[in-house]
Amino acid sequence: SVFDRPATISSGRQRNRGFDLSVNVALGKPGSSLSAGFGTRTSRDGERELNGSLGYNQTLNGDYLKSYSATLSADSYGLGLSGLTQFETRTLSGDAYIQHSSFNNDLNGGLNLTSTIAFGGGSVAASGNFYDSGGAMIVDLDSDIDNLVLRADDTEGGQGAELKSGRNVVPVTAYKIGSVQFDFRGRDAHAAAIQPSVSRYHVNKGGVMYQKLRVLKTLSVLGRLVDPQGSPMGGAYLLNNASSGVSEADGFFVLEMSEMYPVLE
Repeated sequence: SVFDRPATISSGRQRNRGFDLSVNVALGKPGSSLSAGFGTRTSRDGERELNGSLGYNQTLNGDYLKSYSATLSADSYGLGLSGLTQFETRTLSGDAYIQHSSFNNDLNGGLNLTSTIAFGGGSVAASGNFYDSGGAMIVDLDSDIDNLVLRADDTEGGQGAELKSGRNVVPVTAYKIGSVQFDFRGRDAHAAAIQPSVSRYHVNKGGVMYQKLRVLKTLSVLGRLVDPQGSPMGGAYLLNNASSGVSEADGFFVLEMSEMYPVLE
C-alpha cells in the first residue's frame, strides 16, 4: 500500500508519505498465523524513516478467550512491543491491549468493552455479541441436558446465535415476517426434543420479542394399546410432554417420551 496522509505531530508537521509491504502466512497449527511488514514513512523530525514489524496471532475456540497476538516493531528510535487479546462472555465482549513505545519507552494499555442490552416481552437480557440486524428475540432456554449448546438460525438470513441454558439474545431481521429455527449444534445427536423447534417473528426496527424454549431428554417407547377385552385399539391419539402420535391398526405405537416426566395419555 502507498499512502499520503495529512501532517501531524508524529510526522514532524510534514505530510506523512510512504509505503507498506506486508505478508501474512498461515502456520500449520490451527488458527495461528505469522505476519511481517516493511515500509517507509515520515518520522517525528520530518525525515524519511524505515520501519518493520513481525507479529504472531492465534485464534482460539475457548468459551471466553477468542484470540491473542504479539507484535515486535522496529524504527529509527529502537524496538517496540505490543500485545492484544480479544474475549467474549455471555453478557459482554471486548479487547485489551498493552504497548511499549520505542520512542520514549512508555508503557500504556487499554480496555474496550461492548454489550448489547435488549428489553422486550417483559424481560431484559444482555449479550456480548454486537447485533446490527435491527431486531432481537430474548430466548430463555431450559434444558434437561447439562452443558447443551443449541443453534438459532434466522430464516431471513440473519447472523444467528448460539444458545446456552439460561437467558440468550438472538438477532432477527426487522420489518420482515420470518422465523427462528432451533437445532442442535454441529453433528451432535441428542436423544432430546426441542419445544418449540421454530418461533415466528415480525418486529420493527429495535423491536424485541420473547420466547421460552424447552429441551426435554427423551427415550423411545414401543408399546401396544388394547381395550379391557384385549382387543387392539387402532387410531388412538397418544400424547406426552415430548411428542404425540397415533396407534396403528394393531394397536402398536412408537413414541418419544420425556425421560424426566414419562407420562402417556
